[in-house]
Amino acid sequence: MAKEAEMTGNTELTYKQVWSPKKPYTYADPNGSSINFTLDGYVYAYDAIQGKWIEGFQKELASNTQIPLLQDTDTFEQVRRSWIVTSVQEDLADVINRHNEFARRNGISYTFTLPLIPQEDWYNSINDTGIMAFIQGIPVGDQKVNNYAIGGGRLVKKTAVVGGVDPSTGVKYYYPSTCNYGYRAEEVFGDGKQAAAQGYFERNCYVSEQAP
Repeated sequence: MAKEAEMTGNTELTYKQVWSPKKPYTYADPNGSSINFTLDGYVYAYDAIQGKWIEGFQKELASNTQIPLLQDTDTFEQVRRSWIVTSVQEDLADVINRHNEFARRNGISYTFTLPLIPQEDWYNSINDTGIMAFIQGIPVGDQKVNNYAIGGGRLVKKTAVVGGVDPSTGVKYYYPSTCNYGYRAEEVFGDGKQAAAQGYFERNCYVSEQAP
């Protein structure tokens, strides 16, 4: 959110909260190519050598472009994370500086600063869509409350684990729901650990149906 000044009918400035424009995390290499990072491996890139725009996941584009950064997954991830974090830090610093100017004009003596956030927390917060919030300068007695929170979430689709019984032996097995053994399904679990706790033996799609 940002503050926007507007002229009223009485030629006075008023301020209101507005959404800032969506900002791409754009990286440019020495060859003139550019990459717009996202919060996952999907990118929008301009290949200066081929003179065209491409988009897709980094691993998919590696063989279709000559952009060096897209050739190595580990290097790509390191640059993507550090570039996004640096960009967010610079934007926050700019907003805080402008807010301090606004505060001083309104007689507020407290100086707002960017909190010290561990690099690990930064990296964890940009792995997917998230939100960060900062609280500074709230007076409590003779002190002021300063805190921050970073939250994020990711929906991960997991393959269900089926607990079934071999009709020929009566032995209980658990296996991924993608396997087709023809066993009588008894229960469905979130993972193999839960199934094993209920007395099921592990079996997967790579084990022959004739195996004991």
